[in-house]
Amino acid sequence: MSTSVAGNYRPVSLSERLEIEDAKKEAKELEAETQAKYCQGSFFTSPVVFAALGMAASALWLTGISYLGGTVSTIEKRLQLKSSESGLFPVVNDCFGLMTMLFIIHFGQPRHRPRIIAVLYMIVALGYFLHSVPHFLYDLPDSLRVPDNERYNKSGAADFGQLCLKDRDVPSENNCSDDELAQSGPLWNEAMWIIVGQALCSCGTCVYPLFITYLDDCVCQRSMGLYLGALFSTIAIGSSIGYGLATLCLHLPNYLTKTDYDLPSTPDDPRWLGNWWLGFIITGILILFTSIPLLFFPRHLPKPIGDELDTESTDSDDYVGAVTHGIKSVGEGESTGFLKGLVASVWRILTNVTVICLMLCTTTLAGFIAGFQLFGAKYIQYQFSFEPDFASILFGLLLVPAGIFGNIIGGYIVKRYAHGRHGLAKMILICSMVCLVLNPTTLLFGCHNNAIAGLTIPVEYNISDLSSDGSISPPYHHPDLTSQCNEHCGCSVQYDPVCGADSKTYPSPCHAGCTDAYTETFNGYNRTVYYNCACTLTNEKKDGENVTDSQISYQAVEGECNQICLYFIPFAVVYVALLTVGIMCGNPIILLEIRSVDKRDRSMTIAVGNFLGKLFGYIPGPIYFGAIIDTACLLFQTSCGETGNCLIYDVVKLRYSFNGVSVSLQVVAIIFVVVAFYSIKCQSKPDSTNVKYVEEEEVP
Repeated sequence: MSTSVAGNYRPVSLSERLEIEDAKKEAKELEAETQAKYCQGSFFTSPVVFAALGMAASALWLTGISYLGGTVSTIEKRLQLKSSESGLFPVVNDCFGLMTMLFIIHFGQPRHRPRIIAVLYMIVALGYFLHSVPHFLYDLPDSLRVPDNERYNKSGAADFGQLCLKDRDVPSENNCSDDELAQSGPLWNEAMWIIVGQALCSCGTCVYPLFITYLDDCVCQRSMGLYLGALFSTIAIGSSIGYGLATLCLHLPNYLTKTDYDLPSTPDDPRWLGNWWLGFIITGILILFTSIPLLFFPRHLPKPIGDELDTESTDSDDYVGAVTHGIKSVGEGESTGFLKGLVASVWRILTNVTVICLMLCTTTLAGFIAGFQLFGAKYIQYQFSFEPDFASILFGLLLVPAGIFGNIIGGYIVKRYAHGRHGLAKMILICSMVCLVLNPTTLLFGCHNNAIAGLTIPVEYNISDLSSDGSISPPYHHPDLTSQCNEHCGCSVQYDPVCGADSKTYPSPCHAGCTDAYTETFNGYNRTVYYNCACTLTNEKKDGENVTDSQISYQAVEGECNQICLYFIPFAVVYVALLTVGIMCGNPIILLEIRSVDKRDRSMTIAVGNFLGKLFGYIPGPIYFGAIIDTACLLFQTSCGETGNCLIYDVVKLRYSFNGVSVSLQVVAIIFVVVAFYSIKCQSKPDSTNVKYVEEEEVP
């Protein structure tokens, strides 16, 4: 039976094969022509329009990422999370992006890419909508509400932790109600909505490969470099918009309409909760509107006629070609031969000393980038005593000039001076050395700790004895909120600070020993003034001499005592310079990586570099940066024995720990750069026995 079946077949001649191939080619051209005619006169046939819509959606996706960084301190306060716990948010994004990217590329490459891109962005929009769900489903924790004004009445001080009431007992943390237990510690049931939202937002990472290959199929090669440069510029644009949006939203109250809660009326109040959720909704809506038109683009756009004649090559073409070839090979690879070639390619890359050192360098710095992106605005907020909204816009302004000048100057140097692999390596080494010099100077610019009684200085300490840098001798390492002046008050651990007449900040009126208070109007706002405060009495008052009514009636006012710190401007100058020089290294590292391998391995080099950067840089970075920030905390929010977010930081320790990690990572990175530099130098020697690469001819 097999013989009869075999007899129905005959060998296919070469001419017949060519005819079949021509027929297939004509069918594809006819399909593209039909689609072009179908959409003729529509704006859905223009690569420029497609690129503009895709880049706008990309910028908005990045807007949401930077918006999270701008509002992270407020989200921590709302959900009672430590920094190490809030660091899980971007980690989830990176993990899901890493796990799903290859599958989505393989699935989407041979299918209708514009529609898949549109659906992915719609999923991203849904993810940002989920970020705001905790605001609508859950009540505000009691720790962020202002108790009734009855608390200021001596006979009915309803709020336990505010005023000093003699000989009252502190309630046991074991006698909490079910509602109090539900609101104690990290509110993971609410944070889970943000975690799920971040998982959905990871689809934004998977868009780039499909977007790049679709454009590459419909624009000429020389134009593709321009499109790719514009796409990467959306990183700086989206980040700037995100931090600006965070500034606008955080200046608004958490509840835009009237509520039953008695909430702080000004951002000066430490319990003030800015509108952290509104920006996620705005970003989601804009992404949704931007993604819908992508559904109407055809499966293929016609390639410009004569593109195959464009044979001139540029530096950007090396990178563009590597990216597009790699993405398409993943989408089309299905055979065991593909997998075998994949393993061989990865092995060649991992055994290439130059390439693996450059990858380890970028992976090391990726950890800093991830931590700085998430916690940079928070660092500025607490280090320089800024409001969250103002800190967010300042952080965004640091990134804009660095992103612009870093790319422009770096591109010019590469084009004008850094020819060949040795020139690129020399540029990377010089930039890394400059960063190593600039980075430690960030340890010098910061504020001293505010004089907070019981936390940074002893309660009984005289503030006039402080040194010029705000420190005391010997250092105060054993915070204790209880002293002789407030030990009878039975104060709970809350942070509702007051500024005493002795110029010290007290964690609450109770810790200041205040027994009475009244409300007055100051600069158009109501503020609370406390009196009969046992801990704020000056020496003259304690001796019982020269005590006037005005001194007794104004012993503490709500809010922290102001401190003057003039170090932000030099800090900003150093950080802009540091980020600018660091960004200048980006393009040379990519070019040197792909020029240090065979052409067949270029796409895999980019893929392996991205994989290592995600796995060992972007994923752990926010977690260990958050853990380091937590070590500088002086006072955590606590309730029912559970620990929540940090209320007060030791800003000196925060400065040295946060920037110290940055310096350490920079030292490790430059070690890899030096090894890569000398590996290239050895390969360039004419008498080397294992020369694998030939230095490109330098072009004047």
